[in-house]
Amino acid sequence: MPSSLPPLQLHFFCEEPFKGFARIEGIATIEETGVIFEYAMTGSVGTTPKGSVRKHLSFDDIASIELRKHWLSASRFRFRSKSLKAIESYPTSDPSVFEIEVAQESRADKPAFAQALRAAFERHLASRSASGTS
Repeated sequence: MPSSLPPLQLHFFCEEPFKGFARIEGIATIEETGVIFEYAMTGSVGTTPKGSVRKHLSFDDIASIELRKHWLSASRFRFRSKSLKAIESYPTSDPSVFEIEVAQESRADKPAFAQALRAAFERHLASRSASGTS
């Protein structure tokens, strides 16, 4: 079934930080200044918190972005931050990395999303170096 999302958005999920006891699901959206993550906890062993979370991860706070392709499980986008403070409130098991897994319904959108994300991040880095800021 084709996704109805434009390529600048991607459905994702995240289970790793919860060791299988909970799961978050959401949508990542590329913007000019960074990536917006909108997500909610969709399942947990205990009570599930109500409501969704909206977080903006600025390109200024990102040290690197990596697409990790897996044979047996979903591919993952790994966002490594420049500082621990940048992702301290994100659901993660590594204090300097926020990792999302590509949801089944967005697998076809993954290449376009990866290309758009890389282009936006590189544009940001080029503009920062042209303006003389780090």
